[in-house]
Amino acid sequence: MTQPLDPVSAVTHPDPYPYYAELVAQPFHYDARLQLWVACSAAAVATVLESGRCRVRPPAEPVPQHLQGGAAGAVFGRLVRMTDGLQRDALKRALLAALAAVPRADIAACATETMQRLLAEGCTDADALLFALPVRSVAALLGVPGRMQAQAAAWTGDFVRCLLPMAAPEQLARGAAATSSLLALLDACRGEGLMRAIDAATQGCDPDAVLANALGLLM
Repeated sequence: MTQPLDPVSAVTHPDPYPYYAELVAQPFHYDARLQLWVACSAAAVATVLESGRCRVRPPAEPVPQHLQGGAAGAVFGRLVRMTDGLQRDALKRALLAALAAVPRADIAACATETMQRLLAEGCTDADALLFALPVRSVAALLGVPGRMQAQAAAWTGDFVRCLLPMAAPEQLARGAAATSSLLALLDACRGEGLMRAIDAATQGCDPDAVLANALGLLM
């Protein structure tokens, strides 16, 4: 069996571990195929992640150029997973506290009910289930009414696709419309389910950032 071509292809290789063993023997490895440096050892990874120079986004481009000026870009620029700084840290801690307060039994029950509903709707395609189950389950936890959960999942798909650097103009347009619709839907769910817990935990945070990160949970 041949070795993986690079660290990315190793993820789907049947047996990448001999290749991984070679990588971790060196702290850093330059992959000519990918034209990038790979932090290989645990110490190297920790050094990179703890460095003040290691940022989520390039300082000169906090929002990808193709999203700038649109609804999707406004959400992207407020997501805790896409930003740095003290304000982001406070919002992330509040979101984690709200999520941690949801009983695991409630999550399991919600996922089971969602799966039963999907199967009853005739959704048996594996890829469709892998997308719909988590998105619709999170929508239900956030307080999105049952009649709107499928639509929320469809809008989330449009939002995610427009984030891709190679998104076509029609995908960007659909993504922008979906983003506005999702924000309006989640705003209407305030006071329900997980949205109520998030609002309570994020008192004093930017309300637009709170709503953007509720959408981020769907993503």
